[in-house]
Amino acid sequence: MILFLFFGRIYRFLVSFPMLRTTLVALVFFFPCLTCAAGNADPLWERALSITHAAQTLIAGEVATNTEVFDKHNQSQEVTHKKVRLNGWKDGQAIWEVIWLTEAQKSGLANVKFPLNIAEHPDYALFNGEVERAEKIALDNRNCIVFLVKGKQKKLSFKAKVLIEEASGKPLKVDYDLEGIPMAKSMTYSINFAADEQGRWLPSDAIMNATISAIFTHFNIVSKQSFKQWTLRPVAASSGAAS
Repeated sequence: MILFLFFGRIYRFLVSFPMLRTTLVALVFFFPCLTCAAGNADPLWERALSITHAAQTLIAGEVATNTEVFDKHNQSQEVTHKKVRLNGWKDGQAIWEVIWLTEAQKSGLANVKFPLNIAEHPDYALFNGEVERAEKIALDNRNCIVFLVKGKQKKLSFKAKVLIEEASGKPLKVDYDLEGIPMAKSMTYSINFAADEQGRWLPSDAIMNATISAIFTHFNIVSKQSFKQWTLRPVAASSGAAS
């Protein structure tokens, strides 16, 4: 989980630069360390937080991930498709079984980790911070209020644009933008929400777009995850990354 990806020449480059390895660790662990800020009085925002927080007892039973790496000329270098299924627990950690994997170059690109472990912690999809109510817009024929959120944790800053349905308080979409990450020229993380098979309001999919720039190398990673078959997690179980 230390390296962001393993493939060909880029892998050899990454392992030779400790600073870059540190950066990639930060990308993986940044958001789970955040805590909610207190004192936001907006009832619609508080409603969205409570809806998201209610999902903390759930874990996705199936996760599909499609990842593609582009070079500095925006030419695709590799594509990986992977699907995993929850196959039990061991020592409080989720056990993930790979049920489908297409990896053209067998390079380990399928090991790309998301900065938010939403598969195991759907409540990580929405974090509190300094909140500002902005404009009113429509999304898929739903009247929404846009909230702008910003925060900082361990010298890493984030900004977020959150769309919340005005009538229900349900979060519909969250767009995160991370700043101040060494070697990462940019990184965005977008999350969409929908009702699952049982009508529970949960993250449905997430897209990560990261541009990594360092000496002699520059590449862009676009990775999309979708979440299905949400189920209750054991009360005593701790987290482990869906890989």
